[in-house]
Formats: sequence, structure tokens, C-alpha cells
Amino acid sequence: MATPLASAAIRNHLLRSFPTASMQAIRPHLRFVELPARAMLVEANQPITHVHFVESGLASLVAVAGNDRIEVGLLGREGMTGLSAVLGIEITPHDAMMQVAGTAYRVEAALMKSLFDTDRSLRETMLRFIGVQLVQVSQTALANGRFTVEQRLARWLLMAQDRLGADHLGLTHDILAIMLGVRRPGVTVALHILEGERAIRARRGSITILDRDRLQSLAGQAYSQVEAAYVDFVRHLAEPANA
Repeated sequence: MATPLASAAIRNHLLRSFPTASMQAIRPHLRFVELPARAMLVEANQPITHVHFVESGLASLVAVAGNDRIEVGLLGREGMTGLSAVLGIEITPHDAMMQVAGTAYRVEAALMKSLFDTDRSLRETMLRFIGVQLVQVSQTALANGRFTVEQRLARWLLMAQDRLGADHLGLTHDILAIMLGVRRPGVTVALHILEGERAIRARRGSITILDRDRLQSLAGQAYSQVEAAYVDFVRHLAEPANA
């Protein structure tokens, strides 16, 4: 159930960075929502009516073509879903869905589009986030085409840990298979390889990261560019001028 914005501190990095005037315009319209795993935030080829500023949990952007699905983006409390609507594109070929249950602040897409058009400071910050997402999408395409399944899995786990801030991830083999665009047995083999390297511990429905440095070494260049863009963006939002 959605509830009005209370006095509790906002955790979403992007939302916290918005200029005071924009926040005053947004605040009465924000609704705090609880989002279970698999909750659909944006449905492919349907009008985008709301955007979500993720407070906790993990959301995936999933490209859809008939029955084929593969993840093209991942986000947590650094950003928001429904970006294309803010840019004036109301329909997207991608789903946005929760992979790990969490919470978010929801607001009408039309309001965010209006603020994006009129508030230069807000627009510059959002364009920076869009740039980070573009880096992630392009690096995902590179990883899918040029890196092994275990490297791509190591990359994905590191990105998930960055956004969740936790070593323990509640994920099934089936979810990972969709995210990586491979068959379930391929995920099982990749998990065994990462376990053999003592980087993770996999149990039914959960994965624990044991050695981040080792996992990062295994991911190699599949992860490094995405990490650099993400860290730089979060650092930029934390600067005093953006508080």
C-alpha cells in the first residue's frame, strides 16, 4: 500500500540530490511503496505512468523480445526507473522489475518530465545518471558477447552487492539465468566455479559473497568500467553542492 512521504530520511541518492525548489514540488506527490520480488515497475510496450526512486532492494531493466528476456541494466538506491518517460518517450521495449524485494518512492512520470524540462540543476543531475546507465548498458552488451558465464556472473554479483550494500543475496538460479541470458545448468556450473575459487558460497535461493577481491579479479574488465562510472556518480551526488 502506498503512503505519503513521512519525515524519515530519504535514502535514494538521486532523489536526495535534487534542488530544494524541485523537492518542494515533488514532496507532496511522493508515495512510499513496498515492492516484493518480481514486482513490475515498468511493463514493456505499455505507457509509463510512474517512476520509482528505489530506496532498498534491487531492480532490473530487462529487454523483451517475444519469449526471450535478458537483463540490460541494474539499479538500486542510486537511481530511478522510468527514465525514458522523463525524456518524453512514454513507451519502452524494456521491463523494469524488482529482483530483490525492497521499497521505493513513486511519483507520476508527468511531474518528473515537467521538472526535468524546467529545472536546469535537476536536469543536469538526471542526465549524469542517464550517462551512467548508458555505460552500464553498453558494458553489459560487451560482457554478454565477449566474456564467459562465470565472469558475467561475478560481475553481476559485484554490481548487486554495490547497490544492496550486503554480502548475502537472496537469488535463485532461475532469476540468474534470466539476468544472464543463459540456461539454468549454465548458472549452476558458473556458481560451482566461483565457489571453487572460494569467492562465494551458494545455497538454495541464496548466495553469500565471501571474498570480494577474488570475485573482482575473476570478473576482470567485465566489471571495472561499470564500477568506475557507478562510484564516480555516487561520489558526485555526495558532494556538498548536491546535498
